[in-house]
Formats: sequence, C-alpha cells, structure tokens
Amino acid sequence: MNEKGTQVAIGSKRVKKTNIGTQTPSVAEKCDKESQCGLCQGSYGRDRFHQRWRYHDLMLKLQDKENVIKWLMTERLLAKDLMCSVCEDQMKLVRCNDRSDEFKWDCRRQINNKRHKVENSIRSGSWFAKSNMTLEEILQFTYRWCQDLDQAQIRHELGLNTNTGYHRGHHVEGQWVFGGIENDSRKCFLIAVEKRDEATLLPIIEKWIEPGTVIISDCWKAYCNLEKYGYRHFTVNHSKEFVNAAGQSTNKMEGHWRQAKAKLPPFGVRNHHFSSYLAEFMWRYMNREEDLFQKFLEAAKKIYSV
Repeated sequence: MNEKGTQVAIGSKRVKKTNIGTQTPSVAEKCDKESQCGLCQGSYGRDRFHQRWRYHDLMLKLQDKENVIKWLMTERLLAKDLMCSVCEDQMKLVRCNDRSDEFKWDCRRQINNKRHKVENSIRSGSWFAKSNMTLEEILQFTYRWCQDLDQAQIRHELGLNTNTGYHRGHHVEGQWVFGGIENDSRKCFLIAVEKRDEATLLPIIEKWIEPGTVIISDCWKAYCNLEKYGYRHFTVNHSKEFVNAAGQSTNKMEGHWRQAKAKLPPFGVRNHHFSSYLAEFMWRYMNREEDLFQKFLEAAKKIYSV
C-alpha cells in the first residue's frame, strides 16, 4: 500500500484448523491506495485482453508429444537448451523410449580420446521437474485446478491414483492471521502469525503499508502506537458501533475474512500448509477477473527460470 494518504483498516479474527492441507503458490506484493487491514484466525502469452483458455484449446496443444515440448520450450516453461556437465558444450535433444516425456538431453562427445555419456531430463530446473505425472497430465491437472475443481474431482477426471491416504489427525489451536485489503482494488495480504502483539504486527504493517496511510482499526492495544510510525490512525469501537463518527468502518475486511475462511478445507489444514491456503485464496481473489490458467503459467515461468 504505497500511496500516502490512503486508508487501511485493521481488526482481529481467528481461524480454527486441524492438521491436513495442500500447497499453493505464495503472494508477496505491496498494496497501494485506500485499504483495510485486520486480524483473522486463451492462450498463454497473450495480453490483458486475450481470449481466455478453454479446455478444448489446451487439448489441441496436447495432441502430439513433440508439439507439446516445442510449445513449452517456446514459452520458456521447459529449457530450450542444456549444457553438458562434463564437456560444458550444448547437449542434444534426442528421442527415447525409457521415459514418458519421449525426449531427453544427451551428450556423448569425446574429450582427450575418452567418450562420455551424460543424460538429463528435459524437465531439469523446470516447474515439471519433481512430478511423476506426464506433461499432459500436469497441464490438464493445472487447468482444472485453476477452474477451482478439488483434487478428488481432478484425479477422477484424469484417471489418476485415488488411493492416496490422508490422516485427519487431532484438533489443534486456532491460527491467528494478520491481513489487509484495499478499499478500491482487489490487492490484499494475509499472513499467519503466532502472536498478535505490537512486536509481531508492527513489522508486518511497516512491510505492507507505507507511512502516511490512513489506518482504520478496532481498539486492539497492539495498534495504539501507529501514529508514532507515521500512520494516520482511526478506530472503530466494535462494542458500541460498526461505523465511527467519520463514516469509517472495517466492513470490507470483515467480508474478506469470511471469504477466506470459506475456502479452507472443511476437514482442516496441516500447520505447515496453512499459509499456502491463504496464498491460494489471495492469488485467486486478486486475479479473479483474469484467465487463471494463463496467470499460473506466467508465474511458473517467473519462478522456474529455465
């Protein structure tokens, strides 16, 4: 939130959780303009006005293995070339029948009258590297995940293994989450915290919210010194009112918490996966008007530079 004179609201909520979950991408971008903060337990490569991906479009891309690989290399989701670790020369892309990708990187050059043999997966260093699924399955799985299907539905549709066991575990204490949302945009942040004291929350506020911003909060004591750090701070006493005399409220933040909690699995979340569920919610929320499959591919390209 990097424009001075804008508004932010902060409050307190708690999310109950158990110990099972899944992982998703994270979000880390400063918000700007008027905001609220609080506590709570097509095809790829087109411009903003592109035609959105349809499943039919994806399946056309996946009809031929060689074309799939060429497309992924063109879009920099797979490496176009790879250097040999022995001779430091460029490896060759060759066909093979010992792996599902049907291609591999290969080098069999001779150095000092001694021939070496080096092989590498075409997935090396890429987003696909650690998966046992085929390239086609990964792309179809990702497309359906972007359409907000749950994993059980996706596995069923793709005919993947459905026998994976999940341990529901025991109930654990609720998780506090600090977050914010801009009043006039979809930018937001949600961060799991162990405590909600000033020492914990202030560094987060300073990271996400620029000095000069108007902060609207409830009367929680951790916020009492915000004026000292360059913020304009106003409060809403929720024991007496939902809107203060100046017409300010934390209503948008409260609604945001409700949406976030509704996206948590009904059977609970493992401790180490909790932040990833928040990250998924933020990513979907901030990109709601976008083609999520395209946005996912763009993010994968940035994270896994090949």
